[in-house]
This record gives sequence, structure tokens and C-alpha cells, in this order.
Amino acid sequence: MKKLWKDKNTWLLFGGSIFLCWLFVGQYGIFGSRVDWLSQHSVFPDYFRRRFYETGSLFPDIAWNLGGGQNIYNLSYYGLYNPVILFSYLLPFVKMDTYLMGSSMICYGISVALFYGWLSSRKEFSRELTWWISCMFGLATPFIYHFYNQLMFVNYMPFLLLAFRGTDRYFLEKKKGVLLGGVVGMILTSFYFSIGGLAVLGIYAFSEYLLVSRKDFWKKGMGYMGNLLFGVLLCGGLLLPTALAISSGRGQMALAESELSFIDFVPMRFLYSPYGIGLSVLAVLALLGGILKKSSWRRKVLPGLLLLILTVSLFCFLLNGGLYDKNKVFIPFLPLICLETARYIKDTFGENRDKSRRDSFREVLPFLILLVLFYLERNSGQFSKYWLGAVMDLALMLILFALQKKLQLFRIPWPVVGSCVILFFCGWGISKQSHYILGKEEYKELVNQEQGEEIIEILEEDAQWYRLDQVGEGKENQANLNRIKGEKQQITSLYSSAFNPCYWKFRNEIFLLNQPFRNYLMQSQTDNPCFLQFMGVRYLISSWKPAGYEMVKNQGSYQIYKNDQAAPLIYATNQVMGEEEYKNLEFPLNQTALLSRAVVEQEKKSRTTMKEMEKCEITLPEQAEENLVIEKTEDGYEVTVKKETEVKARLFGKGQKGDLLALQFQVENLHPTKDMYIRLLNQTNRLTDATYEYANHNTVFRYMVTLEEENQMTMKFGPGHYKICQLQAFCEELEELRDENLYQNVFEAEEGGSTGDVVKGSLRANQDGYLITSIPYDENFTLKIDGEETGIEKVNTAFLGAKIEKGEHRIELSYEAPGKRAGIGISLTGILLVGIGKVGKRRRVKPGDGDK
Repeated sequence: MKKLWKDKNTWLLFGGSIFLCWLFVGQYGIFGSRVDWLSQHSVFPDYFRRRFYETGSLFPDIAWNLGGGQNIYNLSYYGLYNPVILFSYLLPFVKMDTYLMGSSMICYGISVALFYGWLSSRKEFSRELTWWISCMFGLATPFIYHFYNQLMFVNYMPFLLLAFRGTDRYFLEKKKGVLLGGVVGMILTSFYFSIGGLAVLGIYAFSEYLLVSRKDFWKKGMGYMGNLLFGVLLCGGLLLPTALAISSGRGQMALAESELSFIDFVPMRFLYSPYGIGLSVLAVLALLGGILKKSSWRRKVLPGLLLLILTVSLFCFLLNGGLYDKNKVFIPFLPLICLETARYIKDTFGENRDKSRRDSFREVLPFLILLVLFYLERNSGQFSKYWLGAVMDLALMLILFALQKKLQLFRIPWPVVGSCVILFFCGWGISKQSHYILGKEEYKELVNQEQGEEIIEILEEDAQWYRLDQVGEGKENQANLNRIKGEKQQITSLYSSAFNPCYWKFRNEIFLLNQPFRNYLMQSQTDNPCFLQFMGVRYLISSWKPAGYEMVKNQGSYQIYKNDQAAPLIYATNQVMGEEEYKNLEFPLNQTALLSRAVVEQEKKSRTTMKEMEKCEITLPEQAEENLVIEKTEDGYEVTVKKETEVKARLFGKGQKGDLLALQFQVENLHPTKDMYIRLLNQTNRLTDATYEYANHNTVFRYMVTLEEENQMTMKFGPGHYKICQLQAFCEELEELRDENLYQNVFEAEEGGSTGDVVKGSLRANQDGYLITSIPYDENFTLKIDGEETGIEKVNTAFLGAKIEKGEHRIELSYEAPGKRAGIGISLTGILLVGIGKVGKRRRVKPGDGDK
């Protein structure tokens, strides 16, 4: 390792990698993207660090601030114990966004340098070939693209490469420290991709070191696998609670409807795409050539295994955890494919190659096979756009191979150089044309430091326990899905791969909130006045006024609104209705009912009548213009839109004078492979492309909005061709629908809310009733009333509650993530075994060895 850092090529590769980050991305904006990086990969680490500074705990259980309150292991995928993220805890003066941009570029550069060091340490290839293969590895399209887009796809790579080096040291020097460090670092950084990483390490060890003899296979193989499993054991504190969270926090909603075939050659799994391996045609030629070349069967094992795994659909499905068959899981295979490419080039042009006609045919055969495969797959999916380019790539490789053999310029491997040139322009083009690159000015506008200062000021002035949301246009909402700007800020939104299923179901299937995003995992902010009051959103930062809120500060481009009647996060009441009765309510009564009643499982029927919204009629103007055609049908309208167009819809009927409008209609997308959306005032509903893996299937659009004009409302129709039918509209004054008597006894939280994983406080119940919260239900909560543990139950169909008796009470609510204690115990056991092994090794040293 010391020799690596003294090699000038290491620093050239590292510096070149940093330069490429600027060339591909930095000159166009920040080294971050406007989608997952902005809304997930940068904000979750910031939240973890904020929570650590607030509580001092490295092992938290719950994220009170996000999504109403979530098991924090729902979010562990985003770097809860990532060593790179943990290092940032020592740098409180560095903004997390800045730290992530810098650390991502450095990790990319280190990955390329480590690959070069690993290949050099093998002493199998010439210095020139090692250099150019390392360049090819670094130019693979997933690297730069995902180091600023979706970090977890690639940020484990430095640790995976350490594990490769550790594998060599384990078999050649009987040292396992680097191997264990690499495996543990890889898992802690990205446990999802570590599945593929462990598989790759197993393939490498099997093909390189375990096929020598039967004795070596079993003895050394079991020892090596034991070390991999030991690395998994050391990560038990992350893996066990995360596995339990994922098993209950995503369920079957994300399962893909995949049609698996046995052999399936997917060109874009290998070529160009950042969502696959992202190499050029040379990599596929190397795998085919590795099998066809004249060599020992042991040398054919590695390319054979790689081709088997990359072409059998079952492996793709398994590496994706059984969720779908996405090619991203093969990114960990990059180092082995580059290794095999180096061998292919060496064997093809080396001095010891066979120069017979039969060997020449073997060299040409991979080109012929690949040409046939490209032709057969020319109409398949994304490859239909690239297949002619792939054929040209193949032709270029054939020319470079012929020139290389003719001129015998082995010191410069021209096919690899050609591949590097192709990947350079491919990677640059992908980034330059990407609409995900985030400009510096747009980034400053979206993160809005001024709003952050205002939020902190509010939290300091009003130190009680409540929620504070930010609601804006689509881009702003997406940027703030998981963003908090003060340690005490609580928000209702969440965008995570795993989540509390009760809360997700309540939002989407019971309360029926509008769905503005195409990805069903995005649980967005909303300006729905009923939801805001129900969830205890006391303050709202927005550029428009929702019903029930009053402006407390005008900042020009946005305002701060307050709702003094927003529900407390915890309260006691006896004003309840039964769950069965509630679930039979239709929209919009299913929303407004929660402004006057709490829902409990055992109650059979509401004791009083609820106020309902009054029905009114809505009509759209029939028109035929260049960008918009609206035609009346028997039960609705058929709409054709070329460009987003605004329309004024009319309201009729005696219920039209309220400040609250509820609207519902069914949607049929006549172009089902394209998204469509309709915006009513400041609320959007979207129906996703039916083929999209995260399709929201939102075929009934529902809105609960603040009506600004008495007899009309503004609608924006997004591009597409669709039908809307069975329109139903309702109006009412919000004040007429809510009942202040619902929140009879308010919980007074100590220290302004949660401290760590516990909330403590007091509550005086004036009568026997129920303790109601807007904290999503999870059976791992512990509720103590007056020091006695009390049974919890589900209230309002999805939230935490319990029975409570009349009187003055001390309340303590705590959460412990399932599997956390056992997982930490497993990790500690692993650490203890490492220590015992070290001591045992020292004792086995001969008495005189220390004096030598």
C-alpha cells in the first residue's frame, strides 16, 4: 500500500478523476443532482448528524422529525453508519452538502487509484496495460454519474477494492485485516450493493485461489467464506434492525411484475448506461473471448461465471433482493470485468499467444457472436436507440485489433485506448444532457438559507411540540421532502425506500391525499387544510394562504402562516367514533370527520352527527385551441393538451360560498405509457406511466383545497390525452367542520418535545377516554402512564394511542427499534472474537521470536 502512494501514476489517476468531476458536472453546476441527491442522499446524512449533535447518541432508534416519526432504520440505507458520513460528525463547521460533494469526488478518485494499485500488485500485466485498464475502469459511466446522483450505487467501491486487495493478502500472506476492513466498510456504506459485492469477492476467490486442489478448495475456501461471514457478523448492529425495518416497512408494494427467462442477453446491462456496468463493447468481447480462447479450463472459470451471472435473469432478480430485475446491481462486478479485459488483451497480443489459424478464428468468433446478438436485440428496450452505435463500436474494436496485431504495438493497448475514448465521450454526453444536474443558482434557491433562519427563529420563539411544514411548487417540495432546517423541526413528508406502512396506507388509501409525484414512495407535503390540522402543523411556510391559517410574517417571496387550532401532537379526548364506521365514509367526509372525531377500534358508532360538506356542481369550458381541446362527453370530458394550459372552471350550487373545496373525479389516460397531471389551484395529482417501476396507479384524482374565488377555480392541465369523468365537488367553511372540543386535554411535553428516543410530559384528563397521537403506529413503542407500562392500540386507523383514565398523569413515550439490541450484541460478539483472535495469535508466537 505504501508503494501505491509513491507511484506517480496513482496521483495522476486521482487528479484526473477529480478533473473529470469538474469537466462532466462541475462546470455546469454543483456536484449534486436535483432528484435523489437533493431530496435524499444529502439531507438524510444531515439529519443523522443534527440528531447526533442534539442527543449525543450514535445509536438512535427513531427519527421523530421525519414522516410523522419513523423507525430510523427505515432510513439506514442513506448512510446511518457509513464511515465517510460518520467522519463528517467531526466537522460541524462544514455544511453537509459541501462535505458530500467533496467526499464523493475524493471517493471516486480513491476508487480509481485503488483499482490501479490492486491491478499493479498482481504483477500480471505491463505498466501500460495496467494504466489504460485503470482509465477504462474510471471512465465506466456509472461512476461520475452516480457519485453526484445516487451515491449508494457506487460509494462502496473504495471498500470493495480494499476487499479485493485483502483477498490477495489473505491467500498469499495469510493476513485478513484488510479483507475484514474492506467487507465491513462496504456493508456499512451500502448494505444493498454489498450483496453483489460479497458475491463478486466469492467469485474472485473461487476462480483465482480455490481451484488448485481439492484440499485447498475446502480448507481455504471455508476459511475465506468464514471471514466474509465474519465481516457480516461485525455489521450486525446495522443489518439486523435494518432487515426487520425493511421487512415491515416496504412490504409487497415495491415488488415488480417481472417475467423471468432463463438466458437473457441484455446489452444495456453491459454497455454505456450508468444504470448498468457501463463499459464499451470491449468488455463483452473480453468475456466471450475468455471462454473461447485456447487456455486451461481454470482460466475460463472467471469469464464463464461472469457471463452466466450476467445473462441468467434469476441472478439479477436475486441480487435485487427479489424486488425487481434492475441492472444497477451489477455495478460491483466492474473490477472483475476490467480484470478479465486486461487478461484478454494480454493473451490476444502477448508474446506467448498462439499464432495458428485456429487461434485467429477464436479471436474473430467473439466479434461474430456479438454482431448476431446485437442484431437480434436491436428492437429491445433502451438498446433500440444504441444498437447502431454499438455495431460501430464493435467495428472500431475490430479495426484496432487488426492494427494492434499488424503493427505489434503492445506497449500501448490500442483497443483499450479506443474504449477509453468512447467511454469518455459517452460519460460526458450523459452528464451534459442530463436534466438532473443542479445549477448553482437553482440550488441556492431550493435550499433557501433565509427560510432556514426563519424556521430556527420560530422554533426558538415557540418552544412547544408541533409540526412545521414548507409547501411550494413541485421542485421546492421535492427538494424539501426530507429536509429539516432546525433540530426541533417536525415535518409530515418523507421520501425513503422503506417507511412506516401504517402511515403510507393512511395517506394514500384511507385519507386519500393528492399524489403530485410520479414515484409512489414520495410522501409529499400538501396544503390540504384538513390534513395539516389533523397532523398538528401549527406553522406553514408557503407563498399562499391555506384555510385555517393566518399570516404572521411576510417575507416577500414567501410568507409564514400559523394555525392556532392545529391539533396537538398528543391529546386526550372522549369524542370518538368507531373504526368500522369511519372506514365506510366516502370522500370528502373521510377527511373532514377527523376534524371533529378521533377514530378508535372498539367504539361502534359516533355519539353525535357530523357536519358534512355541501355538494355543488362544476363545469369546464368546452374549447378547441392549439394547445388545449376540451370536449364534453356523456359522463365528463375528453381533454387533449399539447402544452400545460390554464383553465377557469365554474362552480354552481348553494354550497359554493365556503372557503374549502373538495373535488374528485376518475381519470383514464389514453396514452398510458406517458405521465399526465392536473393541477387544481395549488394542488397537483399525477398519474404515472403504467410501465414505470414505481408507478403510483393514481386513477382517481382527489383534491381538498382552499377556495380563493367564490364561483370559479383555476385548473392547469398537463400535456397528454385523457378522459375525466364522474366529477363530484363539495364546498364548506372550514370553521363549520372542525370541533374545538375534540382536543379536550393537551399533552405538555418537557423540553419542548422529544429528547433522543423518548418523549416525556404531563396531561390532565377531565374524563375517561383515549390518548390520541399523530405519531404513526408501531408496536415497538412503549407507553408509560404514571410509571406503569400501558397497552398501546391503533387510533385514527394508523396512529399510536391508548386508553386513559380521568386524572392528572405523567406520560412517557419511548421507542426501541426491533433487532437493535440483538444486532449490537452480534457486532460486539464479533469485535470480542477479533480481540480473542489477536491475543491467541500473539501467544502462538515462539518465545524467542520477540528477540530476533
